[in-house]
Amino acid sequence: MLRVADIVKSYADRVLFANLSFDIGDRDRIALIGPNGSGKNDIIRYNRRRDPPDSGQVIKKQRWHYRLFTTGHQSQFEKPIT
Repeated sequence: MLRVADIVKSYADRVLFANLSFDIGDRDRIALIGPNGSGKNDIIRYNRRRDPPDSGQVIKKQRWHYRLFTTGHQSQFEKPIT
């Protein structure tokens, strides 16, 4: 499980997140989709405990795992058309 509670993150005068909160359960599958510069990688860095948010909490289960696929891997998820 991953819990993000009241995350705030900004760079200079640009606010990426203001009071962002969410939970990801043990069997949940998610996708982070958004334009470049919208903070997708920031959320991944919080999970890895790199570059912490300005404020808020990131709580994760010790044995919580994730896999990262970039846009170059989308063909792995496409179902063949029959």
